[in-house]
Amino acid sequence: MADLAAVFRAGAEEYLGLYGGRMLPSHIRAVRDIARCRSPEMEHGGIYECCGKKHYSYHSCGNRNCPKCGNDKVTRWLDGKLAERLPVEHFLVTFTLPAGLRGLCRSEQRTVFDAFFRASSEALSELALDPRFVGGSPGMAGFLQTWRRDLGWHPHIHYIVPGGGISPDGKRWIHPRNKNFLVHGSPLAELFRGKFMSEMKDAGLIGRTDPAVWEGKWIVDCCSAGDGAGAYRYLAAYTQRTAVTDSRLEDLSDGNVTYRYTESATKTVRRKTIPVLAFMALFLQHVLPKGLVRTRYYGFMAPAAKCTLRKLLVLMIRARSSPPQENMTRRKSGPACPCCGKAMALTGSWYNARGPPKEKS
Repeated sequence: MADLAAVFRAGAEEYLGLYGGRMLPSHIRAVRDIARCRSPEMEHGGIYECCGKKHYSYHSCGNRNCPKCGNDKVTRWLDGKLAERLPVEHFLVTFTLPAGLRGLCRSEQRTVFDAFFRASSEALSELALDPRFVGGSPGMAGFLQTWRRDLGWHPHIHYIVPGGGISPDGKRWIHPRNKNFLVHGSPLAELFRGKFMSEMKDAGLIGRTDPAVWEGKWIVDCCSAGDGAGAYRYLAAYTQRTAVTDSRLEDLSDGNVTYRYTESATKTVRRKTIPVLAFMALFLQHVLPKGLVRTRYYGFMAPAAKCTLRKLLVLMIRARSSPPQENMTRRKSGPACPCCGKAMALTGSWYNARGPPKEKS
């Protein structure tokens, strides 16, 4: 069984030597951080105790693209989102850029992704305000994802949207006309296309697009997500971590990497074996430029509206006489003990370029 750190350690020197002069700083940082994560190169770590023994663990690199460093962050983020859910039907709305725009998106990531978020969030908010659908201002959480399951380039944004909105006067909650329906996908797609085209004109990028892209049919998917818990768990695994987890890497040998993925259309498990450098290039295309935010919040779910969201949550729970939303069990405090398998207690830390301290005999 391989892991991403081992893959990067095997190819980092050669990859940086070949492409380092043309790489984004965020890509160079990701290569170096992931390669040294939880290895002796970190030069410091934690001391854990269990079964009467001390165990030493090298610290994580903390890079947001490292699969080893994502678990704690995912748990904390998911705990908060599950606790903040409103007791209403939730919807998962997915906007996907047409294939003809994906090349431009990859070469102009900051501009295009910002435009992608603006056009999609504004289109969804505008349609939700229509009295034929909700008639109120919605709240939504948007999550940018750039990969397919096979690690191909496929930029799209998922929005989790509570069913309903705040009235124009800001004094009441408005439920949608139909509990299991939010907005029509077709008019939402047309509105999104128009807004995104305007964004490209304003950015001076419209001349770099194929005119046929703007004439074709755009697709936006909108479906019910129940109480929202499943949608949050699904997106946490994809947007708070990285394009591939260590559990999907099956082999590293003879200069090749074998990884596993599930084909979306058939749900069939597939395996692909490619050279280490090709795998690194495939992975690094999903490392976003530094400072580009891939999770954004709007309406009453925006950070500035936290008080509004809490008031809505309290009022709805009281009105429904229902208990507070479930919360996730927090992750264990430390790594598993090699003797008994239980979580070890963190009792200290060490810093020593020569490795962890030696036990006295």
